[in-house]
Amino acid sequence: MFLGWAVAGSAAIGAVACLTGNGLFAFWVFTRYSAAQPGELLLRFYGAEVVKLLWMLTMFIVAFLIFDDWLNPPALFGAFFIVQTLPALLATRSGTGITT
Repeated sequence: MFLGWAVAGSAAIGAVACLTGNGLFAFWVFTRYSAAQPGELLLRFYGAEVVKLLWMLTMFIVAFLIFDDWLNPPALFGAFFIVQTLPALLATRSGTGITT
């Protein structure tokens, strides 16, 4: 917020695009999940990835069409990138991974 409302709004849109896309992916893959059918699960992963990418692309296009007058692309894509990569980076550095 200290950089202005346009930057904060753009970052929020990028973060929401990432979060909703990944949530849609998880919902698509893990509803009616059955590990006994690995081939079907693999197809669901591929299908969910395509749906996720199309959803995120649609969110970005809509954001640029609606909020073009104040949208800040570096903040939009920077927040998207941070939300996409930070969980994986934190999981590898925390040392609290699940072990059996």
